[in-house]
Amino acid sequence: MSLDFVDIVAIIGISQGIFLAIILKKNTANNQKANKVLSLLLFLSCIMLATRVLIMNSTTLDFYRKLLLAEPIIFMYGPLSFYYVKFLMQKENQWQRKWLNFIPAILYLIFLVYLNVISTERFSEMLSNQELLIPYIVIELLAIVHNVYFWILSKKFLFTYELAWREQISYDQKAIKFVSIAHYLSGAVLLFWTIGFIGLNILQSSYFIFAYNATWIALSILIYIIGYFAIKQPEIFKLSEVDLPFTKTNSEKSSSYDRLQKDEVIHLESRLNDLMLKEKRYLDNELTLVSLAHELKTTTNNLSWLLNKVYNTTFYDFINEYRIHEFIEKVKNYEHRHRTLLALSMEVGFNSKSTFNKAFKLHQNDTPSNYIKKKRLYSVLLYTTVVLMYTNCRFP
Repeated sequence: MSLDFVDIVAIIGISQGIFLAIILKKNTANNQKANKVLSLLLFLSCIMLATRVLIMNSTTLDFYRKLLLAEPIIFMYGPLSFYYVKFLMQKENQWQRKWLNFIPAILYLIFLVYLNVISTERFSEMLSNQELLIPYIVIELLAIVHNVYFWILSKKFLFTYELAWREQISYDQKAIKFVSIAHYLSGAVLLFWTIGFIGLNILQSSYFIFAYNATWIALSILIYIIGYFAIKQPEIFKLSEVDLPFTKTNSEKSSSYDRLQKDEVIHLESRLNDLMLKEKRYLDNELTLVSLAHELKTTTNNLSWLLNKVYNTTFYDFINEYRIHEFIEKVKNYEHRHRTLLALSMEVGFNSKSTFNKAFKLHQNDTPSNYIKKKRLYSVLLYTTVVLMYTNCRFP
């Protein structure tokens, strides 16, 4: 078997994938459960890459059908990717019945074992008579549906987490953006796979013959990239745990609209205003709903209810509005002339420039730099007007 340039690159990629998987497996400092799933995904990606290379270079029928035993991995990518996202954002302790999601992979493996048990002559005959064509088409279609289903589940979970995050956390999290981008990229690959499947099996076009191999090479590369960043920059995968809406009990949901009495609301409002205006708790760039509720000596559900029903806002927007006002006060005191805008934004509680700019735009409908320019222009115009008025009065 001769190896060309593509094969050599693939072998190098496989070696790096195994190396990343081993490091992630031993990494116990951050996101242990999520890292274990990612490590497994990396190992499986290495196997898929290796089998793709070997299948394209295989010369014997027996060797080819043995390589097919790795194919059930196509049913494992979807559920494992979903659990990676879930473990990254929610600390679960048990797998419960998650193994049920791998039944399609197990059934496909049984079918492939059968193909390896029968004689070489019978297997060759089945290929020649195209007896395996329909089963393979059905299996690939089911694999696409299976992976798309878990992609949708991951999307729903990400959306739910983002809603809960804005209700409970006052700062942006880099991991949300990174995971969302990776999720959309995987969706694009699945779309390419679907188009390739339709083109090859329905439109009967040979242009799509490499779609299947390209799909799994692309997914493997994407997993490699995620694994690399999980090791190189683990801080971007640091996510704060939140109470997701579907974890609330029925009694909590039913009482959400009449949660507090009027006097309780007044007392909680008063204490909250003290914490914001006098103690300026919004200056803490890691302030969460949990920590603020603890200081108010109330529950997170009570505080969340107060912000949603009384203040008509989320925890995220509520805290950032105070931070924006604090920043504006610093601008009024001309502190921006001696300090950078980033330094001032960090002082008022923001943890990144992008978060600050986004919050400022939301609350002031303008960018920080434009706001300062307008204030400067207003001051100049005001000063000029006063001087002119004084001149007209002094020298009529």
